[in-house]
Amino acid sequence: MEAKSCGCPRIDPALWHQQVHSWKGKCFFAKQVNFFFGAQLGMDVRTREAAEEIERRGYVMEDPAVILVQPGLFKGYVLIGIAAPDDRPPEVRVFDDSQMASVVLSSPEPGTAPGLRLLKSFVASLKRTCAERYVWYTTCPTCLAQEKRYTTVFLARLR
Repeated sequence: MEAKSCGCPRIDPALWHQQVHSWKGKCFFAKQVNFFFGAQLGMDVRTREAAEEIERRGYVMEDPAVILVQPGLFKGYVLIGIAAPDDRPPEVRVFDDSQMASVVLSSPEPGTAPGLRLLKSFVASLKRTCAERYVWYTTCPTCLAQEKRYTTVFLARLR
């Protein structure tokens, strides 16, 4: 995967829309984020803190960065993709034998509800259920100014 000039990942929808991926051994550094009835509170601060902690511990972030949000009603997580570290503290999550379903939504309007509906429908078409869901925002303000669209990948860890 390549990066745009701003550093955001360039997503090829053919590789991510209505696809199932094996994430066996994929590692993430997780940081708790507060939510209020599903709305993120302080995501930028917590993401920055997680990146600083990754650097302090000597972990290596993926390039381009894979930064997922695991939403929740009052508590969720930001997960930053890292190379597999030698140690496994509780903040490091390893996706062992995980299959991930993904859909891509590209829209001039922000929002997650349409993408989550699309993901739910895709998972149902696989005759599987969702163990956890994640959102990968791949559009920063620089991208948005150039592309005039939000591109978001919605992921479900399958059961």
